[in-house]
Amino acid sequence: GKEGRQAVNNSDFAIAQFRFLKPLLFSHGRRNYRRMSKVIVYSFFKNIVLTFVLFYFQADAGWSGTSFYNSWVYSGYNFFLGLLPFTMGFFDVDIRDATVDKFPRLYAAGLRRMDLNVVNTVYATAEAIAASLLIYYVVRENLARPRFVWHPHGKTADVWVFGTTVFVAMVASMAGRAILLVESWNGVVAVCVLGQAAMLVSFVLFMSQTSVDVDYDYFGVAYHTFGLGSFWLVAVALVPATVCTLQLLIHALHLEFFPNLNDVGKEIDHFGLAGAAPKDGTTPGGGQHLGDLLP
Repeated sequence: GKEGRQAVNNSDFAIAQFRFLKPLLFSHGRRNYRRMSKVIVYSFFKNIVLTFVLFYFQADAGWSGTSFYNSWVYSGYNFFLGLLPFTMGFFDVDIRDATVDKFPRLYAAGLRRMDLNVVNTVYATAEAIAASLLIYYVVRENLARPRFVWHPHGKTADVWVFGTTVFVAMVASMAGRAILLVESWNGVVAVCVLGQAAMLVSFVLFMSQTSVDVDYDYFGVAYHTFGLGSFWLVAVALVPATVCTLQLLIHALHLEFFPNLNDVGKEIDHFGLAGAAPKDGTTPGGGQHLGDLLP
């Protein structure tokens, strides 16, 4: 009636029918909460890694304030890692709508703050510190050995080569972490992964080739760095694989000993067990009720 139309006109938002409320909450609301939480935690994670790596270098440099990275390359850190968080925030789907509709308890992820809370933030900070230790010291221990840094023409690596190697290893490791966080893969995600790698390599090459008047110290550094076989072994393969292995180990321990409601829901959905599950919300095989997993 007229009163209803006036209420709609003066409200912040409105729905035409009550049947629209369930998919709005269970599908869009839950999914957007999980996407937002994942992107926020990941954003803090990668910037904690960036900060602690600089801390370790300054300890080695005697707190002299020596620059570790080229300033232009350093300022592009979040830009080089910006596409995958974008895809996670807009396109990632952890559990299909049909499964959430069958198990309404899965909506409790947001009500109980399962993804974005103090405990998860503390764990992510501790893991970020461990990842930063791996990134910096694995690269340092490899480049500290003379046989890995000498070129055939007799020149050797310097702090700029060291910093560029650490920076590329760090970006590759954080990209690997984002790849492991993606739940649903599609063409957009694949393009973003390749796009991030292309942006990083092309920008480092561009800055290394610019006029000496722009950045004298960094001129030609990329060619020396990319010419080292140890760079490709350490920065592109060894360090990202080590950091991703740490992430997978922590995730496996979590799934084995501390599974939560979302983990059980994803297992039911990914293995096609939703159709075999009873309509009362219990897990397949007559097991535990999903509601019993709530803290």
